[in-house]
Amino acid sequence: MTNNKEKIYCYHCGDECRTEIITQDDKYFCCNGCLFVYNLLSNKGMSDFYEKIDGKGLTPKKFADNEFEFLEDKKIAEDLLDYSINGKARVTFYIPEIYCSACIWLLENLHRFENGIIESKVNFPQKKLSIVFSESKTNIRKIVELLNKLGYSPKLNLSDVDRKQTYSVNKNLIIKLGVAGFAFGNVMLLAFPAYFSANQLDNNLTIAIGILNIILSFAVLYSASDYFKSAIRSLKIKHINIDIPISLGIIVLFLRSFFEILTNEGPGYFDSMAGLVFFLLIGKVFQQKTFHTISFERDYKSFLPLSTIRINGIDEVFIPLSKIKSGDTLKIRNNEIIPVDSILKSDLALIDYSFVTGESHPVEILKGEKIYSGGKAIGQNITIEALKDFNQSYLTNLWNDYSEIKPRESYISRTTDTIAKYFTFIIIIIALSAFFLWLPTDIGTAFNAFTAVLLVACPCAIALTTPFTYGTAMRIFARNNFFIKNSNIVEYLTKPDTIVFDKTGTLTKMSDNRISFIGKELDNYSKRLIKTTVQNSIHPLSSAITNYFIDIDTLNITSYDEIPGKGIYSTIDGNVVRIGNNDWVYSNIKELEKIHNTETDNSFNSDSSGNLSFPSFSENKIKEGYSENYESTVFVSINDELIGYFQIIPEFRENIKTTLEELSKMYKISIITGDKKNPDFLIKQYIPDDIEILYNQLPEDKVRIINKLNQKGIANIMIGDGLNDAGALKAAYIGIAVTENTTNFTPGSDAIISGSVINKIPIFLRLAKRSLVIVYISFLISVVYNTIGISFAVSGLLTPVIAAILMPVSSVSVVLFTVLSVNFFGKKLKLI
Repeated sequence: MTNNKEKIYCYHCGDECRTEIITQDDKYFCCNGCLFVYNLLSNKGMSDFYEKIDGKGLTPKKFADNEFEFLEDKKIAEDLLDYSINGKARVTFYIPEIYCSACIWLLENLHRFENGIIESKVNFPQKKLSIVFSESKTNIRKIVELLNKLGYSPKLNLSDVDRKQTYSVNKNLIIKLGVAGFAFGNVMLLAFPAYFSANQLDNNLTIAIGILNIILSFAVLYSASDYFKSAIRSLKIKHINIDIPISLGIIVLFLRSFFEILTNEGPGYFDSMAGLVFFLLIGKVFQQKTFHTISFERDYKSFLPLSTIRINGIDEVFIPLSKIKSGDTLKIRNNEIIPVDSILKSDLALIDYSFVTGESHPVEILKGEKIYSGGKAIGQNITIEALKDFNQSYLTNLWNDYSEIKPRESYISRTTDTIAKYFTFIIIIIALSAFFLWLPTDIGTAFNAFTAVLLVACPCAIALTTPFTYGTAMRIFARNNFFIKNSNIVEYLTKPDTIVFDKTGTLTKMSDNRISFIGKELDNYSKRLIKTTVQNSIHPLSSAITNYFIDIDTLNITSYDEIPGKGIYSTIDGNVVRIGNNDWVYSNIKELEKIHNTETDNSFNSDSSGNLSFPSFSENKIKEGYSENYESTVFVSINDELIGYFQIIPEFRENIKTTLEELSKMYKISIITGDKKNPDFLIKQYIPDDIEILYNQLPEDKVRIINKLNQKGIANIMIGDGLNDAGALKAAYIGIAVTENTTNFTPGSDAIISGSVINKIPIFLRLAKRSLVIVYISFLISVVYNTIGISFAVSGLLTPVIAAILMPVSSVSVVLFTVLSVNFFGKKLKLI
């Protein structure tokens, strides 16, 4: 391999042609798969695809002939379908590779590839593809195979079969909002003649407008039906909530308006009634709308594929996970999660248990040793024998043990219900008092005062405060890649005084490592020897060292061997290279002192902050054993001479120490991890001294820690990633799942945060607290408004017309105050 050779790139996928170069039509292709897709597009007259993409298509996915055979299973197919009616069916797939307009164009033209596809539509924000097809001409298996050939591999996981994803947006609520908006607009149009004619309209026109308003008012009453139902339910259980006074205000508006039109006393207040309901429903939608592209209710099944490979003699059959039985021989492919507890039948396996235990480094498993479900196979395919049925595995038990729903109550919700309880009785008493006060003097004024009190005192402003305040905060969070499950979480975020962090994948980056070489200065030839040796290994540490020497050329290797649990051995140009643990590479650890005498730090550190500060050997660190204490240490010898060692540790996230220091001023901070204890000088570079770190914590230990806090009445926030944190996230008062990509699978949680914005957590918590203050201020404004309005109504100075106008005006004022205030603080905190 040489860096001077001119690079050739594939016309279809844009990747460099490394191993083979295929030419056709004066174009280069890196593999037969890319050539196949090119020919497929050309034959269907769809070569325009290459003009639409930005220089790079998608690499077609390779799959076995029978890989998707399980999709012909009638039960699985039925569970995946959205519907199947008269031979026409629809299926919806989540496809993360949808990233541009060219993808949409190609996927919405699938009918040109497969005759049975009738229609295909892309939901770009959700990265979902809906396909309507004829069941007599094609099936789900053929569609999935076609998508894989095109490079768009649908995510098929067990949760798609067990349950359909549900969305929290209430479609009936949207319909009612539309009806209310329609009625409000038309009532306002009908009201204009009365506004501008000074009540001098023709009598017939007045009657016609009145009749139309009454008809439209029934549409408004339909839109407000949820408030009436809630009020009736509350009365049945003898509980007064905020919907009772709201319903009372709407009914009074309707009855008074209906009475005025029937008696020809006036046009009524249907415009105010329609406006009130419209604004209330906007607030409700604002509150209930959550982020459809994010799934907060994931369980362990979301991490698993739909099928696995069962080996029957020489045959390989794809079967649903639900059909795995004890004793089955299964084939697990690279990066697949092991679905059941099993025994390894292959000679060697590398298993990444970070998904389950939190331990950040792969474990070497030898033939005959046990593998727990939830581990992920790394590198080569492996063969295992299932010890249990699928539903009896450690993975299922891990989730099911901690699936209780945590009890929480919104203080604001309780406050508004308390206000409503007393508010309703007080207002009715005041209205009746005003009526009887004016009755001896003037019956007309008495009715006006009674109606005006009920109208002006409607607690709609209080009802709108919470959804608009918290809803605005939710949207500011979302703009910064922090997605919360519902508006109540904003309030819950203000309660905890303890935050518990997972370490691996939360405080550290999953994909980045900090690598340094400590030892003798390496010349270019020594670097080539090392890279040539490690690039033949599938071990993640070997891959890290290979990337460490990214610009170094390789040599021809004479012999190579990999010894499980020890390291790798190669012969190159007559030179013997050993790379692995210290006991195997060089038996006498004291020789490290000789290295120190000529020590040079040859770091290719990817972190701009600089190299690690390693202690001198005089600090007696040798006795602790570098290979055990450090997260990953790899020793190197050439021709039986110890050259040095590579130090490989996960990279902490940017500004993590500053973030933790800022949080520790307001909260008690703890860090829990499945990793072994690290040397203090490594950790203290990133973790403040006063923060407690608990090592070797299994998933059960993490849950116990959270439960102890709950038992003591300590509201807490758990921040973690991976299934190993799922139980703790579910048990915590607030569970926040960290992900590198918000469309990726994450454990069930109250919120999802992108790993890139972990350093903004202190700011998010401050905005939540300020949002709560805004709610209280808005309540105070509502109380002042009601006090002044009721005073004028009781005194007879406030007519029902003015009261009806003030009702929606107060609602709009609250909406503007809350939205503008939250946005103001968002800008001040630099979140907008």
